[in-house]
Amino acid sequence: MANHDKAPASTTTASAILPSFYHHNRAKPLLTSAIMLLADAGAVALCWMLALTLFNGGAELTFSLPTIGAAVVMGMMTLSGLYAHPWARPQAEFRAVVLGCAMTMLLFLAVSLLFLAGGIREGYPAVADLPVIFLACLVSSLLVPWVRSVLRRQLARENWWGQPVLVIADQVTCVRQLVGLLQRHSHIGLRPVLVVNDCGTDRKVRRVPSLCAINEPHRVIEAVEYLRLSQMVLASSCATQQAKSVITMLDLNAVQLDPTLFELSASTRRRQDLTLLMDTTPAHRGPASEVIKRAIDITLGTTLFLIALPVMVVIAILIKLESRGDIVFRQKRPGRHRRSFRILKFRTMRLNAQREFNQLPAKLREEFEKKGKIDGDPRITRMGRFLRKTSLDELPQLWNVIRGDMSLVGPRAYVRCQMGDIRKHGEDVLNVRPGITGLWQVCGRNEVTTFDRIKLDRFYVRRQSLWLDLLILVRTVGVVLWGRGAT
Repeated sequence: MANHDKAPASTTTASAILPSFYHHNRAKPLLTSAIMLLADAGAVALCWMLALTLFNGGAELTFSLPTIGAAVVMGMMTLSGLYAHPWARPQAEFRAVVLGCAMTMLLFLAVSLLFLAGGIREGYPAVADLPVIFLACLVSSLLVPWVRSVLRRQLARENWWGQPVLVIADQVTCVRQLVGLLQRHSHIGLRPVLVVNDCGTDRKVRRVPSLCAINEPHRVIEAVEYLRLSQMVLASSCATQQAKSVITMLDLNAVQLDPTLFELSASTRRRQDLTLLMDTTPAHRGPASEVIKRAIDITLGTTLFLIALPVMVVIAILIKLESRGDIVFRQKRPGRHRRSFRILKFRTMRLNAQREFNQLPAKLREEFEKKGKIDGDPRITRMGRFLRKTSLDELPQLWNVIRGDMSLVGPRAYVRCQMGDIRKHGEDVLNVRPGITGLWQVCGRNEVTTFDRIKLDRFYVRRQSLWLDLLILVRTVGVVLWGRGAT
């Protein structure tokens, strides 16, 4: 490490460039972990108490059930390292909560059967308590991630929130984008306190002290020790060989963000929640993943289709009463490996919509060519506007899922006029089945451009996993209920 007294005159020491703010407002990891732990325990206990109240059973187990349930879930989250670092990893959190709840159910089921077989019926979980256990675990798996997300957004306002990190990049644009992303998404919990760049001068980047030290590693080491940093963030698309050589010299844990974050448009990076794209949880794709994904599609797709059948019958009647024409709209779309299939949707436009399209202003026709749809399309019926707003027009696609044309989660089913953009920006999205919902649906829906949708779909194809699929399905429910990004 460079000696402070012997440093060259042109070299600014870390103590000179770094403001005293970081001495008085250091991160408080223990406080952060304690708050998250208490919030998790409270959320799980609340779910158990709610389930016990609704079923009014197992009164003598009112204390033991929530305690054991919370202990198992929090134990799984501890093993997953979710209390060791404050930054958000939605997939890891969701997986830990779901597995913790599943283990809780199996534990109580095993204990119930053991004591039932032994003739002990009092003071222990009984078969009658299984509905309580199932409901508590189901609600916990949904409530705990939501509570953690809300709590993070509240704590992000505090100057001690987050893990102080070193940001390494070698391009001016990339540095600004990376620091800006971390600051705008401060709830993620990665707080940039120092930037190392190759821009030629020591200057602040979005109010964060910056060192031009790619070629002066001793300055980086001095600053890291001065700030007592243990984490660094880098963008794989921006790091040159010089930057990588500095990275290997630092004994820090590295968080490598996906290049897709820097390929999205500025409006999408600024306005949309990109938490899932900033999740550093590695993809888990094994040889059996395709079989499991298809099994989930068939099982869950069939279940949802049967549940939604009465609703679809009512929608069909209302469509027929409002306007003439077919109830279901069919259109050829490119599917997996470019094989065409007929996508099914409830008709949301008037009977002669195609003829009316040719009479629309040129500006609207150009918008359709670019986006595949027209905002505020005058051809949409009143019922169609409601169906699109609530995404109920896509219910018939559950039949496409059962048939194997589509998946519940996947890239968007693009129209043929968008194939030029697909070939230019992301042909690999055609290697998997298109989905009813996907990453584009929970990261902006119709508010993102076609270019950004393709980039989001490419990210999904590279990073797809069972847990990402399940998380997208859960988030889709919230997006649809709140109507965010719908047109």
